[in-house]
Amino acid sequence: MFLDSMLFGAAYVALYFVLGTSLLDMQNPDEVSGPMTLFFYIAPAAVVLAFWMTKGATPGKMFMGIKVVDFKTGGTASFGKCLVRYACYFVSSMPLCLGYFWVLWGKDKRAWHDLISGTAVVRAR
Repeated sequence: MFLDSMLFGAAYVALYFVLGTSLLDMQNPDEVSGPMTLFFYIAPAAVVLAFWMTKGATPGKMFMGIKVVDFKTGGTASFGKCLVRYACYFVSSMPLCLGYFWVLWGKDKRAWHDLISGTAVVRAR
């Protein structure tokens, strides 16, 4: 996830330089909310979900040799499970990222977002 965040950060910086400060310098806050919501929330979610659905992994997970699968079948996770998994990243991070650290204590080594969504992260073959 750290590697993916770095890639998104690089994309944000590149887009900022391409678009200039026009998105950030609008005087009316209502004018900014639509483009910024798309830029910071919807686009990253769409990219992550597309990678999970097509490759089973984001670029950072591919680099690490791991992928997201359906916990019960070991196959590609459904769109619904991927969507819940993404939304539950926020649940895992809320109490001091305890949900992420749960892999250290949980018997099946899954984070909270994986437990809630019915997914698992495994080594890619």
